[in-house]
Amino acid sequence: MKKRNKRSGSKMILVSIVIAINLAGINYAQWNEGMKVKASIKTGVMDAEIVTFNVTGQGLQGAKNGSDLNILGTMTQGQTATVAYSVKNLGTLPVKFGPPKVSEKNGLKFDLTSAVKGVDGKLGGNGQFQITACDTGNYLFTVELPYSLDAL
Repeated sequence: MKKRNKRSGSKMILVSIVIAINLAGINYAQWNEGMKVKASIKTGVMDAEIVTFNVTGQGLQGAKNGSDLNILGTMTQGQTATVAYSVKNLGTLPVKFGPPKVSEKNGLKFDLTSAVKGVDGKLGGNGQFQITACDTGNYLFTVELPYSLDAL
């Protein structure tokens, strides 16, 4: 009767494991070669603009520049003016408006409580603010209507 060598059993197990790993790798390579992944990513556009505005108050006039209003003119002490405006979302993402930012406040008081807050994806919004002159003078200032992405 032949004696079995303990080493030969270990060698057989080692060879079997190596063959099994190789077969698994070959099968994975064949499976992966035929797999195709298709993906698409779409981005949106965030763009809002002042569509119309009207300055009611003697001696003031304005011009729009995207989401900014440039207003200039002469106001007397105590004089008030109202700026009414409408904005429209020109982009594909919903936007919300933050509080208006005024470039120059010297001698003027602003009531910004009626400013537009948000704009629906396809629609627009209306807002207004009031200006009161604390001193008589010539004024030139910009009102920026900042907007950002409206989280859904």
